[in-house]
Amino acid sequence: MRDAFRARLREDYDTEFEGRPPGEVAFNDLRNWLESVKDYCSPDDAIMWFLTEKAVETAGLDPAQQTVWETVRPQVEGWLSGFVLEYVVAKGKLHEQGRDAADSWDV
Repeated sequence: MRDAFRARLREDYDTEFEGRPPGEVAFNDLRNWLESVKDYCSPDDAIMWFLTEKAVETAGLDPAQQTVWETVRPQVEGWLSGFVLEYVVAKGKLHEQGRDAADSWDV
């Protein structure tokens, strides 16, 4: 069942992003994709799948490997730190514009 879940996420991801690797997906595009899969997948599960795919791509690993998550965790944590930094910078830009990050993710 987990494989079917991952296959559906992959199919929806490929449809949404036309096969672009995770490294080429912008934050706002990712947010839209999360909205599109919410009928069968929690945002947390979709984000973890995306982060794992991103880390696998970055590390050049075989996604079929059983221990992918353990292998790529350091890369995911590093990438996530960058993702959070991007959010903080974007939030600062919104503040400068007199907008609140809770009101808009479009930065």
